[in-house]
Amino acid sequence: MIAWAKFPSRWIKGYATGEAPNRAELDGALKQLTWRDHRSAATYAIFVLMALAVLTNNAGRVTKDRAAVGKVSATYDQLEALTLLSRTSISRALQLLEKVGALQIDRGGRSSTYELVGVATPGDWCKLPQDYLLQGGPALRRLAFVRKYARDKGTLNALKLYVVLLTLRVDKTNVTHLGYDKIEAYSGIRREDIQAAIALLINYRLCTIVTSEEIDYEPGQRAYNRYRLLGFKATDVSVEQEVALSAMQALYTDQARLTASSAAAPAG
Repeated sequence: MIAWAKFPSRWIKGYATGEAPNRAELDGALKQLTWRDHRSAATYAIFVLMALAVLTNNAGRVTKDRAAVGKVSATYDQLEALTLLSRTSISRALQLLEKVGALQIDRGGRSSTYELVGVATPGDWCKLPQDYLLQGGPALRRLAFVRKYARDKGTLNALKLYVVLLTLRVDKTNVTHLGYDKIEAYSGIRREDIQAAIALLINYRLCTIVTSEEIDYEPGQRAYNRYRLLGFKATDVSVEQEVALSAMQALYTDQARLTASSAAAPAG
């Protein structure tokens, strides 16, 4: 059985379970993690929150304490082991997570208790593919690109898009139905940067695009982009998928470059 962890999503959605706000009402805190204001600290904040979700899940397996759902006592050593980040980067990330309301911290001596806000409430969390991201190691190896390219704004955009896709994923089908307008509304990513973020997620084997041939659209139904998240099935990722993903990544990368070139070209 593939292990997954509960990842807080209320702070991303900005609304309670069961509500259906329109685009103008989406006020999730994820949009506050801007490159302009926080640079790589915003990227690390999402990354560290994933690490805390994994630690919380592992601790819950051991204690089986229902009162402790969404809470974990953890040290900086444990967070360093999962993220391979410096203590300074982790500290800044934790402060930022507190500020946006994704995390509550009860600071102690050697360890602190972290509460992932909303994880104890049904519908206010989403599944994070823990085993897939760890790849059998002690650190989040599949997300190694986060640390390597943390100084690139595109890495932050990719992580923000990833957690939005996880938040809105339909568990039964493992597919997220989402157009560019909603991606922009939830994440704050500029429309012209979305395609490049998709390309990165495909490149690092975090999602695939569901083609129109795989979908039975109802008459008159809009053909929104649909994304399949990898890591929730034992078959992720087969050799065939790797080949298909590489081809799709190349296509999206080329399209993103053309889009960037067009945007940079002077008006005629």
